[in-house]
Amino acid sequence: ELRSVQLEEAQSVMHQSSKVLKQQREAIRASEQQAEEAASLSQAEASAHRSAVQRHEEAVRARDLELQTSRAEHGSALESLRQHKELALAKEQELSAAHRKMAKMQLETQGQLMELQRQREFEAAGQARFEAVEGQLREALRELKNLEDSKRER
Repeated sequence: ELRSVQLEEAQSVMHQSSKVLKQQREAIRASEQQAEEAASLSQAEASAHRSAVQRHEEAVRARDLELQTSRAEHGSALESLRQHKELALAKEQELSAAHRKMAKMQLETQGQLMELQRQREFEAAGQARFEAVEGQLREALRELKNLEDSKRER
């Protein structure tokens, strides 16, 4: 009867572990989808995000393997499950922080691009003013030379 109870508890733990793994796999799929949406960011940011997702997947696979080997003992399985949940929560928080950082960096980049555009427009306007003044100076120099030439002819 004790073995029967232990078997039921172990099966319950296995069922809970499977649920957690399924949830984690779904979280990974959601993370991958978010990574695809973030593809408009720079390649370095996207690469860092993919690396984080891969590390997360590797951690989940490693934890899955550990769970499969430790399910025989009820106490070990419960402890492993708790650790697995903590790891998943930490990874989820890490991914969330990475998403926030990427969004912030994208906004900063957009701001920098807008500032560069404003600077280019300002420089273009300044160049146009410079060229206009330069043309006026050349015309004034031509007129001055013509006046000097006409003075010499007189």
